[in-house]
Amino acid sequence: MNNPIGFQLIGIKTEQFGIVDQDFDTSKHLEILLNFNLAKEEQTKVISVLFLSKFIDQNKIIMILECSCHFKISDESWDKFLESNSNSLILPQGFITHLALITVGTARGILHSKTEGTKFNGHVLPTLNLTSIFTSDMRID
Repeated sequence: MNNPIGFQLIGIKTEQFGIVDQDFDTSKHLEILLNFNLAKEEQTKVISVLFLSKFIDQNKIIMILECSCHFKISDESWDKFLESNSNSLILPQGFITHLALITVGTARGILHSKTEGTKFNGHVLPTLNLTSIFTSDMRID
């Protein structure tokens, strides 16, 4: 890599988890809705990736998981991302995809841990092609 980006994972938080329908027939296939949000904390130079997944059957939420991963960005990298005429950050597509991949993997582990020993443990987050979700550089205002 020509210009490595300095960052480290400094925090993980389970924002919410719940099994809404304990009586659900877990042999049924569930639809999974996914959502990503990004946030920045200028004072500490932290980028947060929030990931929400909803397991749904016929428009009814069966299970929900939301988690966040918090990444400390090096001063040099933060300054490189900072848009000169605003306080916006412009994150390269490959970098934000990498942070999102870490967050989804973390969510997968949280989901396993929260459902271990239950009939819901067979419902996992599938592998995702995040390059089809994050197709260009991302702006965080």
